[in-house]
Amino acid sequence: MVMEDYFGSLNISSFAEFFNIIKNLSKYMRNTGYCSLETKYTKCPAGFVYETAGSTVSCPIMKKKYKNYTGGTGSVFFNDGGMLLSDGSYILFDIDSGHDVKKDENDEETHIYVAVDVNGAKKPNRYGYDFFVFEFGRDGRLIPSGSEDTVFTSEKYCVDSNTSEPHNGFGCTERAFIDHDYFKNLK
Repeated sequence: MVMEDYFGSLNISSFAEFFNIIKNLSKYMRNTGYCSLETKYTKCPAGFVYETAGSTVSCPIMKKKYKNYTGGTGSVFFNDGGMLLSDGSYILFDIDSGHDVKKDENDEETHIYVAVDVNGAKKPNRYGYDFFVFEFGRDGRLIPSGSEDTVFTSEKYCVDSNTSEPHNGFGCTERAFIDHDYFKNLK
């Protein structure tokens, strides 16, 4: 539906356009409101506090509350907005135009990420356990992270032995979809 609103293409050239997408998406969902820089971070999901320092916005709860796939310190990604849905789950957004994480050394694209915490504030709050990341492709498709077409590939970002990578677990989404034993095998 959102793609129809944008004529089949998501060419984001500004944060204002990105916030319009979040606002448009929110009208298709049963949510208790969305928060972003545009709304001055009001109506944010419970417990999410966005801090602004100059032009930098961070969501410290992402680092404090969420753990990576192996239980290490989580990332501060997903600081560009969020929604609390009526079932208690979260949908969070990040637009990475500063290239915090690149697909390769030639990557100059702006990447738009969507994360879903399927059970909201409830534990375990670990990437790849109850928190799953998707990326908008160039054609506007929402792709589960972990596929070869995404920045967060499973080979690098869904690894059992990598405790120091704060994004570890972001690349587990595709695996959770296709591996019938994925959740049974979580430690």
